[in-house]
Amino acid sequence: KPEEIRVYLEEAAGISKYKDRRRETENRIRHTRENLDRLNDLSEEIEKQVDRLKRQSETAEKYKVLKSQERQLRAQLLVLGWRDFQVKAQSQKESVRDWELKLEEASVALRKHEADIESRREQHRSEEHNAAHGET
Repeated sequence: KPEEIRVYLEEAAGISKYKDRRRETENRIRHTRENLDRLNDLSEEIEKQVDRLKRQSETAEKYKVLKSQERQLRAQLLVLGWRDFQVKAQSQKESVRDWELKLEEASVALRKHEADIESRREQHRSEEHNAAHGET
């Protein structure tokens, strides 16, 4: 067979050794290329993951900032609400004091009128008594 003859001639000439080395080298190159392709695929996948993680990190940072702003705004709202409550409470206290003063003034006026009425009744009784007894 011509194929077998060629193999024997190559072995005799020492060429088969070089062909074996060439085949091994080609296999190593092919494996290296396959490994490089796999590394490139992995690198692309890792880049995608890194990009996704960066976006998530940015989103988390924005959320953190917004949450902090929300807490500050809520605290400010509470302070403003408390101040408004204090102002209204003070106004109500002043209003109550005004009404208490008016009530006290009205009570004083009422007692004065009652005393005046009682004094007139006494005077009227005294006059009736004097008139009944003939005194002037």
